[in-house]
Amino acid sequence: MPDTDYSRLRVGIVGAGLMGRWHAKTVSRIGAKLVSVLDQDLSRAKSLSGELGGEAEIFTNPNDMLDSSKLDIVHICTPVNSHFQLARQLINAGIHLLVEKPLTIAVDETRTLLHAARKQDVKLCPVHQFGFQDGVQNAIAALDSLGELLSVRFTTGSAGGETQSVRALNEIVADIIPHPFSVLQRLRTGISLDTSQWHGLHLRAGELQLIGCADGIAIDFYISMNARPTRCEMELFCSQGRVYLNFFHGYAIVEKGRESRLQKVLQPFKYALKELTFAGSNIAKRGLRGQFAYPGLTGLLDCFYQSVVRGVEPPISTEDTLAIAIARDDLATRFLSDNSTCGTDAHRH
Repeated sequence: MPDTDYSRLRVGIVGAGLMGRWHAKTVSRIGAKLVSVLDQDLSRAKSLSGELGGEAEIFTNPNDMLDSSKLDIVHICTPVNSHFQLARQLINAGIHLLVEKPLTIAVDETRTLLHAARKQDVKLCPVHQFGFQDGVQNAIAALDSLGELLSVRFTTGSAGGETQSVRALNEIVADIIPHPFSVLQRLRTGISLDTSQWHGLHLRAGELQLIGCADGIAIDFYISMNARPTRCEMELFCSQGRVYLNFFHGYAIVEKGRESRLQKVLQPFKYALKELTFAGSNIAKRGLRGQFAYPGLTGLLDCFYQSVVRGVEPPISTEDTLAIAIARDDLATRFLSDNSTCGTDAHRH
């Protein structure tokens, strides 16, 4: 549980779907007060409020929520095409915002919101929870002992796209792009995310392979709605070892590099034992904490709420938020748009 008392914070949830439910449960778990639930579907809003004791007021219109509730923080958990208008209205009302990723559809909208938030002295933060998992924190602590970070490989095979159209599949891929970038920002403070010289392959709907470089680190991202089994992981290859990050479960495995024949023989057995140990202890720990899904969400909420209580910068800075939006916009436009050429690198045309 967080060390800070959040019981005086009055929180609203906009969007009572799957993510809204997880946000609401996490708000309750860390001790803040959920006072409002807004959804265009009244029955969904009532259902979510009821699951958490029925004390939160129910709304279907943001104007009614603002007129009725005195709110400190609102979580926006609606589809991305609604984020901009909702966020702009709430920022103008002086309310701090956590917004599910991606923050907006286009980078110009992100710039507008960030500027408005700064002008209104409001904290605005996208929900990039991967970087706040225990595993990422452990990786950060281990990197100094592993020598030079040479390469990063991110791989995800995601479910839920079986009945989606081609455009919808590609939009999901674009929505996943911020995840590995947000982790890179946690691993290397101030890392450059200039993707203008990155190369990409988009061979079929719901697939994207990206190759690039960030501050001398080789980058390889593979995002798929088709590859199975489902997975979401990152490998950090260093001159003196490797880190494996499992984002579905939120743990890390660190391997130190030792050159010997015996090490080559023992490596797969040692790794298998480590994975069994870390995966088992991690799932037990999450069960005790009530974190049955979306590891890292509690950590991000705790850090964001602390920034509100203490009046400091949010855990994901304005600069980092904008850098991810620019990178996502660039890569999605070049490799996932209707005008991109399937299976080619845009720089060749």
